[in-house]
Amino acid sequence: MSKNRNKEPLSPEKAAPIVEAFIIRARRIQSHSMVQSGAVRKLASPSMKLHFSENGSVEMQEQVPENEEIFESLAARVRPLTLEREPVYFPTVVSAILTASKSASEYHKQSLMELQEWFNGRVIQKTTKAYAIQIFDKEDEPVTGYLSDNLIAECWLYSDLVHANPNKKKAQALELRYEDRYIAATSYYCDIAVHALKLLNILREMIDAGELSGIGDKCWTDAVTASTDGSSYTKTVELHDVYVGPAGSVPPSNGPISEVPGFQKATFTWMRRMVSPQSRAECVLLDESGGVVEEHPAFFNIKDNAEIYLFIDDALMISAPLPSSELRKVPGTKTPISIGFMGSGENDGRKLLESIAASSQTLIVFAVDGQLVSLKLNLSRISDKPDCSRNDTK
Repeated sequence: MSKNRNKEPLSPEKAAPIVEAFIIRARRIQSHSMVQSGAVRKLASPSMKLHFSENGSVEMQEQVPENEEIFESLAARVRPLTLEREPVYFPTVVSAILTASKSASEYHKQSLMELQEWFNGRVIQKTTKAYAIQIFDKEDEPVTGYLSDNLIAECWLYSDLVHANPNKKKAQALELRYEDRYIAATSYYCDIAVHALKLLNILREMIDAGELSGIGDKCWTDAVTASTDGSSYTKTVELHDVYVGPAGSVPPSNGPISEVPGFQKATFTWMRRMVSPQSRAECVLLDESGGVVEEHPAFFNIKDNAEIYLFIDDALMISAPLPSSELRKVPGTKTPISIGFMGSGENDGRKLLESIAASSQTLIVFAVDGQLVSLKLNLSRISDKPDCSRNDTK
């Protein structure tokens, strides 16, 4: 975006051509295949999904357009709305509409002001952002400050799509992977496209209501680029460590996040317990006096109402026949169990087995159908190599 320049106030005569030029530009955006398919509205609100697997890996999925070249054409159609030197610069268009209208309703005036405020925060000041990224080196030292999604998106447009000379602030985003810049750009420019169409709809309403006159019919009938079908796909990125903090909390700009109070490493077991609290279980290791030596989070699944699977701290999986409700009330009922390692957590699994063997008593406590069940582990008959073939975590 160019620097601010002093401009002469718009007259109604000069305002009308600006409004007409915007209508043509907005119709070009509206005709784009990604708008017609609904992909633009979907991508305008970025979302991400984290998939935690039992082997400790984490994958992040984000929605991006399937065809990068098609998205590039959308970004090109949207771009003039963000450039101050262009006659269809978003704030210029809003000003032109208000100037050309002699009888705008308070409702439409308010709607126009809300769109202007959105543009100020999202595009000009960049105070409104969906997310921010900060890069750390191997020693957990920050390489960059927080890079907002709109700044990253503009870096993609200036360095990857149109030019090769982003300014110093935008150039920081070149430290990111190309995919990160592309993902930020898709939501950002789709968001601008959605708001441009909102402005177009307001224009239609004002013209239909007789609040805006002097706009030629030609801008509504001129041919614009025809649309083609578009689609989207899910992009999967494998992550390393993921931490979750209280809502509204901001990660530190320096130092490891693992040492920040309130931030919890999101593991497979942790996520399952959070998403399905009714499946929570606890593995407790006791000493001879009954004192707690170790506690390990766990969760359970019941398959076909006949077998129970217990998963302990991303390390061990225990399967056993599900006792009947009557047997659950009988203390000391013996149940054969099978123990295996979770995913690639064999080392952690063996360490946990050693701790269990060294404890005086190990209990796994959970609730089934409102009944509290306490499973006491007896390792005297477990082989050195637990059976790892059974691994039902779905």
